[in-house]
Amino acid sequence: MNDLLDFRSVDDRVRDEQPPSAVKSVRVSKLELIRVAREENLRKIFPATIEPGYSYHFLTAGDIDALSFLSVLLERYDHFPKFYCSTWTMSHADCRLIESYLEAGKLGELNVLTGEYFASRETSVYASLVGVVSKFNGRLKKFMNHSKLICLADPARELFITCEGSANFCTNPRTEQMILTASKELFEFYQEWFERLYSGQAEDDL
Repeated sequence: MNDLLDFRSVDDRVRDEQPPSAVKSVRVSKLELIRVAREENLRKIFPATIEPGYSYHFLTAGDIDALSFLSVLLERYDHFPKFYCSTWTMSHADCRLIESYLEAGKLGELNVLTGEYFASRETSVYASLVGVVSKFNGRLKKFMNHSKLICLADPARELFITCEGSANFCTNPRTEQMILTASKELFEFYQEWFERLYSGQAEDDL
């Protein structure tokens, strides 16, 4: 244990239907437990390789957010053609960071879910996000969402990583938790959920 304190249009409408829900078990062969404070330390102690079938549990405190994990994973693996993400809120800096990764070819696509409260409360940031999504022919859906997810895949390298945690994209000083799992099955579980949301399928369609 490391112990350190086809152009697809943007959908910016709020939909009333509830998203589909599902549950699935995924076998994990090993757990690695990591405590870390501050983003610079995250880079120092982050596993050099995310092994297939492994789950890595992080307990973080201080200037670490969900995009910190995305940045480190891109440093380790260079690029991911498939990128799905969900956050309740984000900042202008987060939009610019994601845009820079898309421009550099480190992310091959952009599929975003966010909360309707974020869109109405942070209108300027939401407009920036809409601009980035439109620029890269991505997909965006806002709804009654509070989930925090980053799902990355490169099928050619048989690389599938899912990040599940409490942290939004924007940095804050609070304690957060994150679980990284290298599992094709788990990635596909969330990918199907994202695709059903984008297609407008309701819970009864599952």
